[in-house]
Amino acid sequence: MNEKIIIYYFSGTGNAKKVSGWFKSIAELKGRNVSLVDISEIKNNSIKPSKKNVLIGFCSPTHGFNFPPIMFYFILSFPKSNNNRVFILNTRGGTKLGGVHLPGLSGTAQYLTAIILLLKGYKIAGMRSIDMPSNWISLHPALSENAVKFIFNNCETKTKIFAEKIINGQKDFRALLDIVQDILITPISVLYFFIGRYFLAKTLYATRACNNCGVCYKECPVGAIKVFNNRPFWTYKCESCMQCINTCPQKAVNAAHGFAIGGILLINSFIVFYIFSYLNEILFINRNWFPLNLILYFVEWWVGLAFFSLFYRINHFLLQIRLFEKISGFFSFTNYKFWGRYKIPKNFNQ
Repeated sequence: MNEKIIIYYFSGTGNAKKVSGWFKSIAELKGRNVSLVDISEIKNNSIKPSKKNVLIGFCSPTHGFNFPPIMFYFILSFPKSNNNRVFILNTRGGTKLGGVHLPGLSGTAQYLTAIILLLKGYKIAGMRSIDMPSNWISLHPALSENAVKFIFNNCETKTKIFAEKIINGQKDFRALLDIVQDILITPISVLYFFIGRYFLAKTLYATRACNNCGVCYKECPVGAIKVFNNRPFWTYKCESCMQCINTCPQKAVNAAHGFAIGGILLINSFIVFYIFSYLNEILFINRNWFPLNLILYFVEWWVGLAFFSLFYRINHFLLQIRLFEKISGFFSFTNYKFWGRYKIPKNFNQ
């Protein structure tokens, strides 16, 4: 079985790209022709159907217990199978506790992708989750360099074992071992996809340390950062890949923790609460009926999101005031040195 191999990947800080590279290294040792394709560089869904002897792989980080929208929609629009085998790799937030490599969670990332590909006629050859170091600096401090190296070594070994099996025509569905916990967190992945990711897109901002070098918006893989009032401005296209916050040369990109927490509390406790309390009174809405209650729940969140977006624009304008920017920085954990930034160890760079 001498298949050509094409791996389509999306990567913000480099984890998924690294995993794709490890797979490629094993394939090349076996004399296979391997192509790595960064889907963020593909324009206008220009992918053509593959020939029969092509093995196809998809590798992507896990965002909110699902593949990020850029990969999800790419797979949805991917051509139908020409009797091709396919494998799915997802990187997810691993960490280290003592001498133990703790895994992350995949949610719907593997299963939803597999279902779509099966419906397109592909033969699933493998499904594997690789617990690369968590890079979600908005939510937790950066892992130490030693922890990252420890995790990288483990992940490299696991990826190459998986690659050996797939290339040799075997199957590996180790991702299915996590099916119980993945099903349990499915509601979270749904809420993140329809609501949560839009809130997170509005929690990043540039401090006064920004020198307008343009690295963040020029290298953003989804083009989510614009320049507004001479300052980077994050749009709803942001996929929280963490590239900007982890690669800014000036470390000027912060997560506005104080703004996010304060904004959500204000919106949910007062604005949305009073709006829907008023509507309940004048429309006599029966919230005991579950379908209606579920619809109203999403409407409430979307109304809240609209106000949150408005507050983000106001916050973006006020950040031009030095005192306000200092207050914002005080309530931003990423502004403190101990929080750190995520980087792939130098000896692991390609």
